[in-house]
Amino acid sequence: MSSDNETSFLRAIRGSLKGAAVLLILDVVMMMGGILSLVVCPIWCLGAVLRAAFHPKEWFASGTRVVALARIAIPVVTLALVLGNTRLQWRMADANSQKIIQAVERYHAKNGTYPKKLGDLVPEYLRSVPPAWHVFAGGFRYYASNTVGHSLMWAPNVIWHCAYFFELARRSCVDM
Repeated sequence: MSSDNETSFLRAIRGSLKGAAVLLILDVVMMMGGILSLVVCPIWCLGAVLRAAFHPKEWFASGTRVVALARIAIPVVTLALVLGNTRLQWRMADANSQKIIQAVERYHAKNGTYPKKLGDLVPEYLRSVPPAWHVFAGGFRYYASNTVGHSLMWAPNVIWHCAYFFELARRSCVDM
């Protein structure tokens, strides 16, 4: 493509690129967990397909076929990026929760009591308390109560919340 063609191509798909950026910011950075993209991207892709189908001149004009294909591909790629990131973040949160659970259990085995806070595990059992979410915010919450019990809670995304109950040795995840 020549420089002029590249500029006109980018101008033609600018709206789609802005939409993708907004979805990536909301779903990845703001931890929406892919929910918004799961709703918006299929509708967006269908709209792009219908636009191409009802404007057949675009398919035969020079260079517009690439624009139509790009408009169809951008929501698909956006959804794939968001869902891939969500899956990766969930796996990292799960792996980090396992590290904390094992550290708390080792602390309990050595001391006969559970720690009062996660900071009590550092540096003997953990180098540092790992995050539950690696993008913008999030963390593990540890609740220590001699009457209610001890639990570790975290939210891999805005929908799912997970907990591990130490006295029961049971993990549970629920949607909110």
